[in-house]
Amino acid sequence: LNLDQYNSDVENIFLNFYKVIISANRIISTASPVENPQNTREENINDAIGLAKFIRAYSYFYLVRAFGDIPLHTLTEYSEVFDVYSDLGPVVQEDEVYQLIESDALDAIYYLNNSINTIFPDKFAAHMLMAKYYMHKNLWYEAEYHT
Repeated sequence: LNLDQYNSDVENIFLNFYKVIISANRIISTASPVENPQNTREENINDAIGLAKFIRAYSYFYLVRAFGDIPLHTLTEYSEVFDVYSDLGPVVQEDEVYQLIESDALDAIYYLNNSINTIFPDKFAAHMLMAKYYMHKNLWYEAEYHT
């Protein structure tokens, strides 16, 4: 298997992960979490935010392990026009990406309540991601907590 920077399959994987990240960013930046949800609608909002945080953390976890230093895009403002080829921003160090992964996965654990549908990742999937993250960082005690 001879892969280089010009391999179209690698480029497609890279760009498609960022398309997923952009979609997650749109949810995260347009929805506000509800503390102590009182009804199904409020629970669904928190679940959607948790799912978006999980998907973003999951995507970045695989990108950073495959490519090392990568663009970190968290989209603070919603934009209809986004060009994945030019709007990703500067490349950042792996440590900064890992900080976002940890933060997003912990937020996902907090907000996911499986109120939307049972076919989507739930709180246990977020715990799995945290365990994999901690094992990757050789933090075994922390990984055990999430298993």
